Amino acid sequence: GRIDREREGDDDADDGPASPPLVVYRWDDSETDGGRGNWTRVARASTPRARRSPPPVPNEYVCPITLNAMVDPCLAPDGHSYERAAITHWFSTHTTSPLTNQRLDSTSILPNHALRKAIVRFREGAAGGDAAG
Repeated sequence: GRIDREREGDDDADDGPASPPLVVYRWDDSETDGGRGNWTRVARASTPRARRSPPPVPNEYVCPITLNAMVDPCLAPDGHSYERAAITHWFSTHTTSPLTNQRLDSTSILPNHALRKAIVRFREGAAGGDAAG
């Protein structure tokens, strides 16, 4: 079949400046037209719209181990913050910093409440919610 774009001012008029609908045609070379073939429209769909992606997460909110935005950030003895599950797993087999590879005197971690609150405020703002907290 043939794929073509055609403008029709009916279905998508209230959708704003959208691209024209996608229309699919099929060639019918049946004998009903005296041996002449004809294009027949078989389907019509609107063109998919691009979804608006959320703003990128600031690097300060990304765990250096998982490379994902942190949910439960913790401060390690090397002075860096990591996602709790990731740094706990790291310290189960290492006594070094995941970033510098330097030996650490301790593997204890502390919750980073200030960073967690900043990440929550960022997410609320990105979602259009109230940033109070």
